Amino acid sequence: MLLQSSVTEGRDNSFNVLRMIAAGAVLISHAYPLSFGPGTSEPLETALRMTLGTLAVLTFFAISGHFISLSFHNRRSFVHFATRGHCEFTRVCFACWYSPRLYSVQQPPRLD
Repeated sequence: MLLQSSVTEGRDNSFNVLRMIAAGAVLISHAYPLSFGPGTSEPLETALRMTLGTLAVLTFFAISGHFISLSFHNRRSFVHFATRGHCEFTRVCFACWYSPRLYSVQQPPRLD
């Protein structure tokens, strides 16, 4: 019998396939209004009453929620979990803030 911890253990699991399918669904969802014009309904929108992109984003949230709860379960204490989460959040915020500044091109001063 497969246990949940053995299925999600490590980074080589089926969640990568689900993420790729969801990412493809977002691309398809964005391609419809770009290809056929704004206001074009997507193929599954009438059947599901939501767009394919909405379904993909909900899939991303579900997978993220699963991994966050699994991370909480594997930590020693809530303080350890919160500290690790805060450090990760701070690192990502710094990278998002700093990366555009790193790649921006500065114009040399004019010598008029």
